[in-house]
Amino acid sequence: MTIVEEVSKTEVKDVSIDSWSGLLMEEFLNAKHFEGKETKFRVLDSRIVSEGENAKPKVSLTLEKDGSKYRFDLNVTNSKFVRDVDLTPSGLSGKDLTIKKVNVMNPTTQQEVEGLRICKIE
Repeated sequence: MTIVEEVSKTEVKDVSIDSWSGLLMEEFLNAKHFEGKETKFRVLDSRIVSEGENAKPKVSLTLEKDGSKYRFDLNVTNSKFVRDVDLTPSGLSGKDLTIKKVNVMNPTTQQEVEGLRICKIE
């Protein structure tokens, strides 16, 4: 993963250059993190990432819930939802996102899979 541009920063607490503690947060948010249909997460930061030479840049969020941190990359549908409520990627920092599980069609396998959609921003 190559970070193309950092959009916003939040203060980093309890992290030391002398330890890996707090530095290896790369658990991607997925359907297993949901107790019910909808769950609320706090956006800690947002950045623009690209995962290859020819890959399109996308918005990647660091989300927090109950002390656990997750990476959530916005797909086209979620990016359009954010745009349609008139927020920029940097404007998401500090907001609460309500995300719901939905069934979507995987275009590659043509099978129904669980996906995640932003349904509310506060």
